[in-house]
Amino acid sequence: MKSRAKTALRAAVGLATLAVALHSSQAFAAPDPMVLPQDADRGARDDPFALPDTELARVPDTTGYTFFAEVVLNGERLTGIAPLRRTGGKLAIQSAFAFSAGIVRVLPPQDFIDLDTITGAKYEFDTNSYTLIIRVPLHSTGANMVSLSGRPERGRQSGSDIAALIVDYDLSMQVDQTGVAASGLVAPRLAKGNVSLDSAWRFATSGDRLDRGVTRLDTALTVRNPDAVASTTVGDFITQTPAGSRAVRMLGLRFGTDFSLRPDLVTQPLPDFVDSVAVPTGLDVLVNDRRVANVDIQPGEFTVRNIPVPVGRSEVGLVVRDALGREVVRTIQFYGSRDLLAPGLSEGAFNIGAIRRRYGLVSNDYGPVAISAMLRKGFSPHFTATVMGEATETVMNLGAAGDAVIGNLGILSATLRASRANLHDSDTLSGAMIQVGFQSVGPDVSYSIEYRDVTAHYADVASANGDAQPPSLLAANISFDLKEFGRLRFAAVEQKQREAGEFAGPRRTTRLVSANYRRELHRKVDLSLDASYRRDGFGRSGFTILAGLSISLGGSRFGQVSYSRGQDEDYVQAGLYAPETGPGETGYSVTAGTGTVDRLAMSVSHQEQWTRLEAQGEVVGGSAAARVGMRGSVIAADGQIFASRGMGDTYILVDSGGIEDIEIERENRVAGRTGSGGRLLIDEVPGYNTIKVGINPAELPPDVIASSVEEYVAAAPRSVSRVRLGLTHHVPEIMRLSDPQRGLFPAGTQVVAMPSGTEYLVGYDGELEINLALRDTELEIREPSGSICRADLVDRDVKEGSAVPELRCYMRSRTYVVGGPGDIRHPGRSARKALSTPDRPASRQSANAPRPAGDTQDAAAPWRFSESELGGVYGPVCTESR
Repeated sequence: MKSRAKTALRAAVGLATLAVALHSSQAFAAPDPMVLPQDADRGARDDPFALPDTELARVPDTTGYTFFAEVVLNGERLTGIAPLRRTGGKLAIQSAFAFSAGIVRVLPPQDFIDLDTITGAKYEFDTNSYTLIIRVPLHSTGANMVSLSGRPERGRQSGSDIAALIVDYDLSMQVDQTGVAASGLVAPRLAKGNVSLDSAWRFATSGDRLDRGVTRLDTALTVRNPDAVASTTVGDFITQTPAGSRAVRMLGLRFGTDFSLRPDLVTQPLPDFVDSVAVPTGLDVLVNDRRVANVDIQPGEFTVRNIPVPVGRSEVGLVVRDALGREVVRTIQFYGSRDLLAPGLSEGAFNIGAIRRRYGLVSNDYGPVAISAMLRKGFSPHFTATVMGEATETVMNLGAAGDAVIGNLGILSATLRASRANLHDSDTLSGAMIQVGFQSVGPDVSYSIEYRDVTAHYADVASANGDAQPPSLLAANISFDLKEFGRLRFAAVEQKQREAGEFAGPRRTTRLVSANYRRELHRKVDLSLDASYRRDGFGRSGFTILAGLSISLGGSRFGQVSYSRGQDEDYVQAGLYAPETGPGETGYSVTAGTGTVDRLAMSVSHQEQWTRLEAQGEVVGGSAAARVGMRGSVIAADGQIFASRGMGDTYILVDSGGIEDIEIERENRVAGRTGSGGRLLIDEVPGYNTIKVGINPAELPPDVIASSVEEYVAAAPRSVSRVRLGLTHHVPEIMRLSDPQRGLFPAGTQVVAMPSGTEYLVGYDGELEINLALRDTELEIREPSGSICRADLVDRDVKEGSAVPELRCYMRSRTYVVGGPGDIRHPGRSARKALSTPDRPASRQSANAPRPAGDTQDAAAPWRFSESELGGVYGPVCTESR
């Protein structure tokens, strides 16, 4: 028998070899369309297993035939496979692939572009590995386009906005010689994502008539649109105006640009570098002799964009290293300013509404309707222009402004505004305001000068509403950074101001000259000296000097000692301070002073995750007072109540799937542990900034499994965003699953546990492991034929001598209603389904008992028949009833 088996085996091997040889000869005669055709003499070679040549000439001309190969570009293997063609003796690459990889700068109009036509391209084709090796000068694309702004993309964002009611509060109670008084601020808001309805209320039980009682501060609906970088507010708001203009409160509509919605957006001009190199090169980017980045680039043109620089004069350097380690330094001078907009960027706003008066004193005191608008645009890295206007029924004010960098030395700002006003039933009067300033900020010397002249009868919306006219002024200051010897600053201001409601007549002049000096005497000791002379508009004048020492005592503790002397007072003060910095910490302060008046003050504060508490006591000149307070927020979200120590915060609600006491991390630092319901509220989240929230798998309990260990969330400001972590309790149960004929299901059979919908796969010998922690009650087994077999988990049975429970499923059946309203043979009638199998107990039958023979009941009564979905494989199951 063994000899016959060997003979049969040899015969089979011979036949297989012959078949392969015949197939190979046919393959050379008729090439496989799925592989690259070979040259004509390929079939004549003696060795059919020889590797093909690496010469491009050996790649045959295959006009109209597309083949695929990997691409190595400038020494870097690209992701994806490139479609290639060889036509007319030239190799061509798909245009879209070449454009996306940075091989060409402009997308060609044709589908394929010849590599020979790409300027500077050098390439070869390795037929051994089917790899296109190409080297081209990069044109500031791919690795040669370096941007140093913004945060890198760190994965998908999985947070979802949820509706939340958030109530901020700041409550206090004070006891003094006049009695006991309570006051506070309560600010509820209803928010979901980029939409919020806000309100704020103040209350007080003491004070004059206007201070006592409850006062409404603000009520507004705000809608934010990050895609448009704009927000809309309906209700109470502060007008959005350019720098140098005076804002007012209104009740109405505000629509304007909101750059805070896009933290990744570069809004101010930043320096760029454009250059080229001939070999792979490393770059160091320096700002004021400090390295801010190190990158590697490929041969060709490169661009380094959005180099972060501080406000003021900076020297930006680029250190280029070649393959031999030689360095070349290129530097530029750049002046950075937040007053400028990046080229092409615009900012605008439109405000209309009734002017708010006596804010904080009266709930609903509104004046005439006013309208204002402004538009700013960055025309170049060195110039930004602004136009603005505002008007009421009695005032019209128009203006223009510009900010320009002068020779990378400083920024020159100029504003011109003109007004026409008819106030207090007087004649229409015209006025103007001109303002010019120059500022230069540098590492060693900084200085500024500002001049503003306001003519008589000049008016804007603020002054027409009761505020004082803008003052005329002349101000200058200069500061020196003396390095280890400290910092020295001098300033002088002259201001001419009219009283509120006055638009003509004399102006009171105030002059101030000051000097201050700061120096670090020791690593933990700082010295400050200040001296000033002031003369006000009523002829009063005097000198003031102040000397102080600040001593760091470790951690957040520090002490201060100061002495001040004025025209009529001398005062010495000493204090010890230790502020709390986070939840669970207690802070305190003690301050004592003597001189013109004696004062002793003490305070203690404590933070918890849910609130901040504070108590203060003070004795001044023999009079004592005490105060206690608490502040924080109460948040109702996702069916649960939370509390936080912050006010006006943005929150992330972490849901661990109902599992409590799970340690949650925020940016790899412990943020807390989940509490009731398996949730944790994370506060003090910066709006629209991507935050990583995760867990440490090593800290998970043994009965908890995680499908992912980190998620990324970017929450809208002043709202709640929920992130679900893939945590589940896992109580494993192994069972052996059989079909209705007690046969074991094959490995790989799909099983769905209900009602959770969790999917499992059957293993070998019909064994299945499920998670009992999900509290599923039934299993659905889907047959290849499409039939569904169900098993109740309560039917698990452990047989004698076996440690693995067994579970049997039963097939689904249909019940047809015949002769009645459900008769499927008649229009408008339907059939319903039920469960029925030939060997299940009668209690599981979906139909009633069989109809007795000779039944003479009403023929209109329905008849029900039930049969297996498998068409009688397990026997015809028919039960009929009326």
